[in-house]
Amino acid sequence: MIDDSALLAWLRHEGFSSDDINARVANATTPLMRAALKGDCDMAKKILGNGADPTLCNADGNNALWLACVERHLDMIDLLIEAGIDIDNRNDSADVCFFLRPHRSRRPSAGARRRHQARDAGRLFRHGHGQQYRNPERAARGA
Repeated sequence: MIDDSALLAWLRHEGFSSDDINARVANATTPLMRAALKGDCDMAKKILGNGADPTLCNADGNNALWLACVERHLDMIDLLIEAGIDIDNRNDSADVCFFLRPHRSRRPSAGARRRHQARDAGRLFRHGHGQQYRNPERAARGA
């Protein structure tokens, strides 16, 4: 039973049932996925604290980490990884979030995009994601 009034109000506002912290709405989106998409770390902490399952995926096979990566919510990415989310999740197209790019309407210039992708990739690599994509010679040297 959820007893946090702010969380209950948020769930109702976002169209979720207040009876199930893993309730689904359109595209099989969970409350944790919605908080990740919005970058709302405070709400994500409350949702996780009330027993949300970070392993759940939406109808496209994407988990909450995907949604945080798409929107480049770096604090949310860290929070979800600390919560134990699968950083190597493959969606229904067999893609991993390591290769995500921002939505077209938010796409920065080519130079800025390369800087963002390098920063985001570094953050995910530090958590062990995408190690299979590393250069084997550099990996052997410990780089």
